[in-house]
Parts: sequence; C-alpha cells; structure tokens
Amino acid sequence: MANPHTRSTIVSLLVIMTLVGSVLVLPIRTVQTQDGAGDQLWPISPAGSLVKDSTTQLPAVGSLTLDFVRSPDQSGPGRKGRYLIAVNSGYGIQFSSGGNRGQQSLAVIDLNARPVPAVIQNVYFPSPQSANVGVVFGPRPFADGTFPLYVSGGFENKIWLFSFRPDQSAGRSSRRQSCGCPPRGNRRNR
Repeated sequence: MANPHTRSTIVSLLVIMTLVGSVLVLPIRTVQTQDGAGDQLWPISPAGSLVKDSTTQLPAVGSLTLDFVRSPDQSGPGRKGRYLIAVNSGYGIQFSSGGNRGQQSLAVIDLNARPVPAVIQNVYFPSPQSANVGVVFGPRPFADGTFPLYVSGGFENKIWLFSFRPDQSAGRSSRRQSCGCPPRGNRRNR
C-alpha cells in the first residue's frame, strides 16, 4: 500500500502535467500591429456581439461604461423596459484632435430594435461637464408623461435632470436642467 504523501504527490504531478499539456495545445497566432511589430495573441471568442449605432451602422463607441438603467415602461423584452441607458464615464470621446477634450456621454439603447438592439441617441457632456456612475429613473412620470432621469454630474457637484419619454417614437431624452448640490462643507445638518 502506497503512503498517503506519495499518493498526493503523484496526483498533484498529474494535475500539473495535464494543465501544462492543455496550455501547450492551444494555438498561438501572430498578428501584425499598426507599428509593424508582431504580437502573439491567444484566440478569444467574444461573449456576444457589438451594439451598433442606428445612425452610422458602425459599432457604438462609449468610454468606460460604468452603469446601466432600464426604462420604467414594460414594452421591452421580458415585459421590462424597452430602453437601456448606458453611462459612459471614462476619459470621454474626443471628436477633433484640434483641441476639444473628451466628452462623457449617455447612450440610449433600444432593446426592441431589429435585428439586434441598437444605440438610438447619444447625449454628450462637453468638458468640464461630466456624467458619473449614478443613474436612476424617478418613480412617477411628470405631468406631460415623461419620466425624470437623474444622472450624477460628479466633478461639478451636479445632478442632471432629463425628461425621458419611453413610447413608440424611439424614447428620446431631453435635458431639463441641472441641480447644483452644495459641497459637503456647506451642507446643513437637518
């Protein structure tokens, strides 16, 4: 009968050899980059497909998408909201190398678009304005039937207030106003 220590050592070596062998079997391919250097890449299969912009039919561009919220209607897949609002809070999209800074954005994605969901509207925040992680719909619509959409304005201590109409005419949003929030030091205890 083999000693338990020897048995565990043999099992460990078999596991390690199996892992090393499986890594060596994976194909590696060389891809030429823009600067001409060859980079070795492992093949990666995507988990899905890219969301396209309905205007350009090109893949939608967003900078570090940090939050999503679904519209409050029930006309989308699974009887949930038809629209998905994405908050792109990264460095931003730069439209011209001639000097404009990156712009953060909100992307409105129509989940009922066919053949696949598509971005139907982008709302940009020119620097120094910003859109950060927080986004939420208000619980009740305004008198005109639009829903309030609140977006964190982060760097400027603002909360952006949008009107959002999730109806059949491609749920558009429009900026109502921004609500300035006093810095922490100026808040009163209530």
